[in-house]
Amino acid sequence: MRVFEELKQRKVLQTTALYFAVAWGVTEVLSFLVERIPVFPAWTETAIAILFVLGFPVAVFLAWMFDVGKDGVRRADPASGIGKGVIVISMAGILTLTGVLSYLLIPRIEAGRGAIFEGEPGTVAVLPFENLTGDPSLGYLGVGLAEDIRQRLASQTDLKVVGRVSLAGFAGAGADLASVRNLLDAGLALEGNLQSIAGQMQVSLALLDTATGGHIWTNTFSAGQTGWGPLRQRIVESIAEALSLTVAARSEDHASISDEALQAYLRALSHLKQPGVADGFFDEAIRLAPEFADAYARKALLRFDMIWLGLQSHVAWEQAEPLITRAKAIDPENIMADIALGHLQWWALGDSFTAAETFRRAEQRSPNDPYVLAGLGTALRYIPFREEEALTYHRRYLALDPLNPDAHLRIAKTLAFAHRMDEAMTHLDRALEIDPEFTRSLDYIANVEGHDGHVADALTTLTRKGQIEGTPSDETISCMGDYAANALPPEKAIAFLDRVIARKTGPMDDILSWCWEPNLLRAMIFAMTADQPEKALGMTSEMDPKARYFDLAQYVVKDIFAARQGDHQKRYDLLVEMMGPDMLEQYPPVTLENWGELAHMVRILQQSGHSEDAYALGEYVLPYVRQAVGPTAHFGLSYLVDLLAVLGKHDEAIALIEHHGFGRIHLDTYHAAQQGLWAPELKDEPIYAQLVNTLAARRAAETAEIERRVASGEIILP
Repeated sequence: MRVFEELKQRKVLQTTALYFAVAWGVTEVLSFLVERIPVFPAWTETAIAILFVLGFPVAVFLAWMFDVGKDGVRRADPASGIGKGVIVISMAGILTLTGVLSYLLIPRIEAGRGAIFEGEPGTVAVLPFENLTGDPSLGYLGVGLAEDIRQRLASQTDLKVVGRVSLAGFAGAGADLASVRNLLDAGLALEGNLQSIAGQMQVSLALLDTATGGHIWTNTFSAGQTGWGPLRQRIVESIAEALSLTVAARSEDHASISDEALQAYLRALSHLKQPGVADGFFDEAIRLAPEFADAYARKALLRFDMIWLGLQSHVAWEQAEPLITRAKAIDPENIMADIALGHLQWWALGDSFTAAETFRRAEQRSPNDPYVLAGLGTALRYIPFREEEALTYHRRYLALDPLNPDAHLRIAKTLAFAHRMDEAMTHLDRALEIDPEFTRSLDYIANVEGHDGHVADALTTLTRKGQIEGTPSDETISCMGDYAANALPPEKAIAFLDRVIARKTGPMDDILSWCWEPNLLRAMIFAMTADQPEKALGMTSEMDPKARYFDLAQYVVKDIFAARQGDHQKRYDLLVEMMGPDMLEQYPPVTLENWGELAHMVRILQQSGHSEDAYALGEYVLPYVRQAVGPTAHFGLSYLVDLLAVLGKHDEAIALIEHHGFGRIHLDTYHAAQQGLWAPELKDEPIYAQLVNTLAARRAAETAEIERRVASGEIILP
């Protein structure tokens, strides 16, 4: 009691209570202001919290020693009988109370600026930054800067970063963190705002725990201090420091890039949903900063986005190649340039093996970049026996971009190649559920229906796609031409393809999705059903001679006529002319894109008397064709049966036809089978004539169904 009376007399207890109240109140107010008014220095909140803790024992000591009254400050009058024991007890109490104050305020330090996060970083969603400048025209800064930081975190650290598409539905500050956590599976959210303070742009950021809403890290950056170039990298490095992550170096960050160029670049990033607009801003950024690697890489990658969206011809990939080369020359480790290069190798050059290696090297440096995972999975999908590995990468892509319908489409395609059609259709349905206007999903549904011989269904699906598009795209009507030509009688098919060709607005060499180019398809049908080679070749000459499919069209038509005439030596000579004299010196790697061509080569070699080469190539290709066709024979059964016939495996070929029925033999086999050009070794088998008759009946049934649906409006043809 004597100690308590002494503390009360010296007003130590009142001072302690008042100090706690002031410290807590000031820290609360300061925390609120720092998050919303970025005029305070970055270290303000942390410094004030530390000063309050350190100042507490000083305040208690002064209260013990001095008394403040109407007579001013004077030494306090001690109570009688205070010994050393009382002093020791009092000191222990002061230290205890200091610890209590530290316990209350230290969490502010840990949640403050530059705090080190000791948990598992997990996945972060970089939300678009809020524009608080009062100038709506600066809205692009928040969106563009957030995308730039998102990509940098993905490519420069091991942090898992939510993909851009899935973030589109989330606002910046004030976003529903529960939705971020539940829908995006992100444990962290980076939100921020931009304000103009005293003529300088300030960027205030907060890294939040989506489970609790608590601040893990906050900071404010001024663009006026260093410019936008160093600022965006300082933000990434500060976040990495807070999460104890290593940041990979970038060559471009040592280059001098003007703020004007960066402004154009951020404008482009904010308009990625409008590729044509973004493309112009990337051009402006490159003009202002010729050493801007990111701008070159992003513009190159945009070429492929515009092709997929049907906004540019397939030949636009030629524009991407010099852009990629330039970006790699400036920054050899630029991830976006590697992604664009992988797309060029896989899609434009048809080299899935090299593309997979390119994406694999990018993955080693950036293992959690959604773009890298998407590209690597797609390249692996086209390499036989790699479907399960491709699925692994595509599922990782989906985990990082769960609201992106493209992720579901890629999984669906890989599942289809792995002959898991029910699962594939589930993902296609999910893609449309996420985005009812995601027409690429409808493309693939039509592709599956068409290859299964359900041409009327495929045309109905494409009609739906055209209605979503408003004005059916070249891609849509080209695919309509492809599928309808497999079911219509030759005269009707050619007349229909004439309308398709007249309706198209883009270059005639566009082969989109899985569809034959209309000029080439028309020439093939005419060559197969009429004896007018000059006219058939004339149809191919209507294509652009510089188009990549022009030579193929010329070859296919000449080969069809040579086959119909039984001139197999000419077929061999045409093949050598097309492939080169060294075509058999080393067998090319087999992919899901070229095994059909290789099987076709086997047939020509066998019929032209090069039996040894035919058997060697046939045995080399056979395992890949078997794997591509699979147990359900959704794709390519016609190729497999013909290849088995060439290799003398007649019993196995007939067993496949009997097992799968005639429904899996593609309708475009009809004319070749009718003329004895498809699997001629089986012509004397009773099942062969039955097959030809069944194919004719199926074509007639599909034609009738198409005409019925056209009359009812379910199918709208060009």
